[in-house]
Amino acid sequence: MLAASILKTIEDFGITDKVLAITSDNASNMDTMFTELKTLLQARGVMNHVHKQQDRFQFTIVSSKPSVEFENQIF
Repeated sequence: MLAASILKTIEDFGITDKVLAITSDNASNMDTMFTELKTLLQARGVMNHVHKQQDRFQFTIVSSKPSVEFENQIF
């Protein structure tokens, strides 16, 4: 369903054969979406060279307020 929505959007913009990369979050449903999108694009004869490369990043906020010691080191 998500892959079909993305495909419709890129078709509506007329950029189906111009997509270089898609950036997404690292949710596990993106694995399924990319697999389905690849199948849909290849069925249309577009992007027969699709290569899936996912880099998963995780960012964690340790503290929203710097410690006094840290502030003293900077200033």
